[in-house]
Amino acid sequence: MATSNPDTWTSPRWHSDFGNPEEELSRLQACAKALLRKCPDATVSLEQPEEGYMYVEVSRDSQPVAEVYCVKEPGKPDSVRYGVFVFTGKGEAETYCSTPDEVVELIARECS
Repeated sequence: MATSNPDTWTSPRWHSDFGNPEEELSRLQACAKALLRKCPDATVSLEQPEEGYMYVEVSRDSQPVAEVYCVKEPGKPDSVRYGVFVFTGKGEAETYCSTPDEVVELIARECS
């Protein structure tokens, strides 16, 4: 689903054992929209490589910058946080954030 407009993304249909795809999509869309407001030169796309698994790929100048996932908080099965993998010249940095604003600030450093 390679489109940079989060408003056009649609929720996948997968078994409920994988979680709530509508809720996950809504969180990822909010994060992608906030990121595009802060980094208008970025490109975002929703990736769904397999059932129960989706993430936002963030690129700039056709180069991958980050991937953003919704993940369960350890020990808190009803809470969700963002898993963010930022690609740097030195490899990949893994960070967890509670809000879209935290995700945006983290990725914006790489987009500037």
